[in-house]
Formats: sequence, C-alpha cells, structure tokens
Amino acid sequence: MTAARRARCDLAIATNAAIAATIRGAGADFLLAVKANQPRLRAEIESYFDAAPADCLDSFVDLDKAHGRIEERTVTVSREASWLEGQRCFPGELRLPDAATIVHVNSRTGLKNRSRFDTRYFIASAALTAERPLTPCVATS
Repeated sequence: MTAARRARCDLAIATNAAIAATIRGAGADFLLAVKANQPRLRAEIESYFDAAPADCLDSFVDLDKAHGRIEERTVTVSREASWLEGQRCFPGELRLPDAATIVHVNSRTGLKNRSRFDTRYFIASAALTAERPLTPCVATS
C-alpha cells in the first residue's frame, strides 16, 4: 500500500458490505471488526481459524508493558479470505468484496490482581501481516 493511499477502520459499527463498498469506493482500505452481534459470521471465522492449515496462517506475539499492566497479544492472520466475497450458500448472507485478510487477536491483560482475556476478529481489504496487522488503520470510531 502506498503512503498516499488512505485506510479507514470502523470498529464501532458492524461489519457489512455497504460500509466496505463505501470505504473501497473512496479509494481506501477497510479494517472492520467482527462483533458478537454477528454470530454466523463470527462462528464461520472461528471455525476457519480452528481448521486452517498452519501454512495458511501467520502469527506473531506482542508484549506491551504500560500503565501498570502487561498485555500479551497473539495475532494470527490469514490471507485466505476469498470465501468472504464469493457466492455463499444462502441469499442475503454477507459478501465482502475485496476482503484480503482475516485477523484473529487473542489478548491477555495482566492487571494488579487479575487477568483479563479477550478474543477479537477483523476483516481487512489490505494484505496485512501478523507482526503489523493494524498499521494501515486510522481509527474513526
């Protein structure tokens, strides 16, 4: 991606084809969060990462120590995302044109007296890597 190419990240709204098309139509790349209120899409992506061959995945572990906490993030990406834009089984199911990368982030945040665990999924139109998965993102939420 060239420096002149803009990217946009929408984390506060649900992943949908209209938003993706609008962002791509503006000449930018999208990075859309897959939320829990999208159970079918989330389940498909979870199943994909559970069954994907290791050679289709790129992983990186990042450790961040700041503000009295330690956060460990394991980021896994796959560029096998064409199934998100193709002909799906049922009319009306989500199709995301230009989906290039699926991102899976597992994080563990160690606080003073407890730990917090979180799993997040994203879909991007840019070809992202596990080591730098969210860098083309300019947050707009």
